[in-house]
Amino acid sequence: MKNIFMKSITVFTLLMVALCGVNQEKTEAASKPANQDLIIINKYYNKLAYFHNGYIEIVDPVATGKT
Repeated sequence: MKNIFMKSITVFTLLMVALCGVNQEKTEAASKPANQDLIIINKYYNKLAYFHNGYIEIVDPVATGKT
């Protein structure tokens, strides 16, 4: 009976830690605003397009290994 009780307490404790989490503070990455950078590589035209906050910044030729 004692063994079953200890196992159930252990499972309950692990479940509570998993659901509630140990550290509730925000991390540095979570407190910063989301980065809106996007890189797209077009292998047909061998071009790289860089978008920042939804606006295109750079379009440059790149080597992709495809001809």
